[in-house]
Amino acid sequence: MSLALKPLNLGVEWISEPALAFADGLTHIDPKVGIPAAGPWSRDQPNHPAAVTAGFIGTAGSIAKARTWLSRAAEGVDGDNEHHPFCGFQPDGPFASRLRTDGPEAKITAAEIRAVTADRLRKLEGFNQLLDIIDDRLANLPASMPLPRSCSSRCRPRSPGGTGRYTSETVGWRPCGICVPGSRPGRCSGACARSCSSRRRSSRI
Repeated sequence: MSLALKPLNLGVEWISEPALAFADGLTHIDPKVGIPAAGPWSRDQPNHPAAVTAGFIGTAGSIAKARTWLSRAAEGVDGDNEHHPFCGFQPDGPFASRLRTDGPEAKITAAEIRAVTADRLRKLEGFNQLLDIIDDRLANLPASMPLPRSCSSRCRPRSPGGTGRYTSETVGWRPCGICVPGSRPGRCSGACARSCSSRRRSSRI
């Protein structure tokens, strides 16, 4: 005896691609068209970054390969009959910014790779252990990034306008009071404040 099921009432609605905003007021549904034609939307904004720094997490070999690949791609990539060309990531190109591949790195050791791929581990267990390792490296990556010059001039001890309360050295940075957003309007840029806020540890001197 078979159980009769009620027919399903299904409806289908076509949702058009949203228009994306680019520089010079251009809108288009495809970033592969909009960016080469005008550049990203932020290009017209005062806080458009002059450089973007890439950070890396992985084995020593994979990090080296990633740096090489990104450096080559930043020069531009030719297209073909099936793929759009990539305009590159250069100050004189559509992005109006430089891709820095000399950013911080957090290595995963060979011993850690062997541990998560051991035969005794189930695949899901090893995968979860690898995610834990990546999370740990990701948490420590911002501490190794260089402090922006604008923030350094405010936080560095004995500097003009600095409070002398915190030092970088090996413990990282945190807000000194001047760099906290809203504490002294006009004295610290948003990027500076965000960078300061990412440093969690401090040392009083």
